[in-house]
Amino acid sequence: MLVFFRAALLALSCCCAAARAEDVALRVAYEDKDTPDYAGAAAPAPPHPAALLAMLGQLRGRIPELRLVLSRKPWPRCLSDLESGAADAVLAGSATPQRLALGALPMRAGRPDRRYRLASRSYSLYKRKDAALAWDGRRFRDLEGRLGVMRGYAIGADLNALGIPVSEVDLQENAFRMLLAGRLGGVVQLSAEADHLLAGNAEFGRIAKVAPPVAVKDYYLLISRGFQAEHPRLARRIWAALAEMRRAEARRLAPKRR
Repeated sequence: MLVFFRAALLALSCCCAAARAEDVALRVAYEDKDTPDYAGAAAPAPPHPAALLAMLGQLRGRIPELRLVLSRKPWPRCLSDLESGAADAVLAGSATPQRLALGALPMRAGRPDRRYRLASRSYSLYKRKDAALAWDGRRFRDLEGRLGVMRGYAIGADLNALGIPVSEVDLQENAFRMLLAGRLGGVVQLSAEADHLLAGNAEFGRIAKVAPPVAVKDYYLLISRGFQAEHPRLARRIWAALAEMRRAEARRLAPKRR
């Protein structure tokens, strides 16, 4: 009986070890900026995470063999880690040709399949209230100087393609201070992040938001080419689970304010 009990314990321990060995780690990098609407503002994660981190947190319940390892870092570093294989996924990026060269997205007819997007987010133009700068949905008018954009954000390349000079900054607070000091003609930034910063902040009371949005982009979980090649079915399950959460729980996972 003792021999049988020991054998049973050994078999159980082997099964547990095998189960642990079958767990797949997904190293997810996301931006270290204050993005309370989508990723939360604390490091490594807020106690009540906003939409995108909340969705990630539910992945383990839907894909039990998946083990998440989260890290926060500057956005350009997130992308470089994706390219080098130091990160298995990046939360959350819009689809550009440069990023599709770094990581994988679910595709359909040669284009990113927006059914699997995490969210859609807008960029808006911000100016000094006394400036004549305008945006009519197609072109800028009365732009004096450069537009400030966040370093590594896709909107910078979009503006360059339109022949608009840009200056990249690491903090949106710095961009708005440069705008007030006359060192920038305007700022183009993600609307939710900029609105959150400007709301009730007397320092930026002379800044106005210009309608309509400059751009609206879909955002995805970018998965590294290496992870997708090694776990193609799992990558598809991850994208599908996140898309299902976005559809089924859009209201509960809506952007939260601090």
